[in-house]
Amino acid sequence: MDEERKIFCIPSISTLVIVITPLLLLPLPVYIPGKESLIVYISLLVSVYWASACLPLSVTGIIPVFLFPAAGILTNKEATSAFFFPGLWLFTGSIIFAIAVQSSNLHFRIALKMLLLIGTRPKRLLLGFMVTAFILSMFLANLAVVAMLMPIAEEVLNEMEKPTASEERLNLELNESKLLKINLTDKEDASPLMEDGNNQSEHAQNHANRMKRFRVALTLSVSYSSAVGGIGTIPGSAGNVAVVAMLKDLYPDSPEISYGQWFLYCTPCAAVTLILMYAWILWYHLGFSSKEEMDENFSARKMMMKKYDELGPITWDQLWILILFLTTVVFWFTRSPGFCTGWGDGVMDGYVADGTVVMATSFLLFLIPNQKPVVFDRPDKAKRRSVPLLTWKVFEAKFPWGILFVVGGCLTIAKAFESSNLPDILEEALSFLAWIPPWLTCLVAALFTTYVTECMSGIAALTLIFPVMKGVAKTTHIHPFYFSMPPAQACSLAFMLPVATVPTTLAYSYGHFTIKDMIKTGWLLNLVGVFVIMLGTHTYGGFIFNFDQYPLWAETLNASQAGEIYNLTLNNTL
Repeated sequence: MDEERKIFCIPSISTLVIVITPLLLLPLPVYIPGKESLIVYISLLVSVYWASACLPLSVTGIIPVFLFPAAGILTNKEATSAFFFPGLWLFTGSIIFAIAVQSSNLHFRIALKMLLLIGTRPKRLLLGFMVTAFILSMFLANLAVVAMLMPIAEEVLNEMEKPTASEERLNLELNESKLLKINLTDKEDASPLMEDGNNQSEHAQNHANRMKRFRVALTLSVSYSSAVGGIGTIPGSAGNVAVVAMLKDLYPDSPEISYGQWFLYCTPCAAVTLILMYAWILWYHLGFSSKEEMDENFSARKMMMKKYDELGPITWDQLWILILFLTTVVFWFTRSPGFCTGWGDGVMDGYVADGTVVMATSFLLFLIPNQKPVVFDRPDKAKRRSVPLLTWKVFEAKFPWGILFVVGGCLTIAKAFESSNLPDILEEALSFLAWIPPWLTCLVAALFTTYVTECMSGIAALTLIFPVMKGVAKTTHIHPFYFSMPPAQACSLAFMLPVATVPTTLAYSYGHFTIKDMIKTGWLLNLVGVFVIMLGTHTYGGFIFNFDQYPLWAETLNASQAGEIYNLTLNNTL
């Protein structure tokens, strides 16, 4: 009779984190009873789950929905209302356009055209991929941009590894020389042939080494550039949408950050960071010297030209999607640019927002047919049913629903903070910051965010830093956005670990670079990015957000209190 085998189930690391974390944090609410300690307990629990990725980020985002009501901190209505944040429709409409662009292959056409225009020499190819990823990531999801550009980069790299026509001729001559070498008996006559063979071998080895470095540089630059490009616009990344929503939740009476304001504030910083990033990656991996510059590979250019020619002329659906998208961007910029009066300033406050604009234009995507309609059709021609530019089935399948739960979970935590005395406790605890230069506090907050984001979600990092920055702003009586906007940008500048961002994880999966390569390349880029952000904040940033003034709405927690303070100030003035 066979012995019964005992099966021992070894729990995974994720399971251990899920089980042990609540137990390790339990002494906090036990020894410090009260509403505030429960909020900190739940917030830390969610943050650890987000940082360790023991559960999907969207699943972790659901935890505050049931734990805060269960602990008596928020009502069910308060906890769930955070998921319908002000930037929801801006984010949704932007994703609708992104899905339409991807479904029509418009992004593929734009990417190939830009690469062909910039050039196919290695240094130009590197710049071309970086600029393309940067621009596309301002309007499409970072992950979608990397997923689209990496296959193109793979084909380009494979073509570049093939020997050129001159190298093939050199190989042929070398092989013929080796055949003649058999009939030669004089060593002096054979020595030049041996030297040619050694030179050819050395040339091939140098080319292989340069290609290896170029692979690392190109794949890193695609993921890095997509992250930097996402900083430029509000819908450029989910973190930006969360920033606008969290700031509005922390300061309900503050003016909404418009698309134009965000673009004018963040895009110059992102563009300068991209230029410095290109210079650093080029110098570190390839070198500025032209001695090791590889020749232009015409087969790679032919491959891209062939792919572009296969797309044919711009189609009806691509043209209409491009027209609608450009129309949306124009309306975004001109609604409330900040430096001048926009068309939205003539509308009653709160009635029209950027989300209103994009939802109106994206609605047309579901109405306009994807093929040019034929008014007078021949009777013998088969009738075909009209299909819109974007169908609901395609949208439903490709929409990243999970990110809504992540943003909603963050806003629920922020709402819980506001419902307690934690802001006052933070203000009292941070009173010493009044003696520290504000720029230093701002710098530390940005550095903290960018390095914490290396191992946890950027949205989760902002959830931790924003309440602290609110206390700092109230203590120092400095504009809250001065302390909030630099960390908001810095959370996209995590370049040292593959887990920092999803695009970096995808690029890492191709196996062309190691974590060591990322650390060596990314440590300086983290610092450079924060330096550029600080430079922008202390130069033109003040003109966009009026950092030199401490607004009245920064003192308020809700609309009723805002009215009381305003009336009190007005009466004292009169």
